[in-house]
Amino acid sequence: MKAYELTLGKQALLSNIVNIFDYEEKNLTNDPNLQEEFFLQWFWSNRINE
Repeated sequence: MKAYELTLGKQALLSNIVNIFDYEEKNLTNDPNLQEEFFLQWFWSNRINE
């Protein structure tokens, strides 16, 4: 029911947790392949900035 709203280059914080059923009009995808691709981009963006 909850998920992290990730931002490239930024650490995921408790303040970034969102309800997955809340209304959102931008940055949405229901494609698991796109979600995985973004997650990997986010993961490596944090490693580069360390």
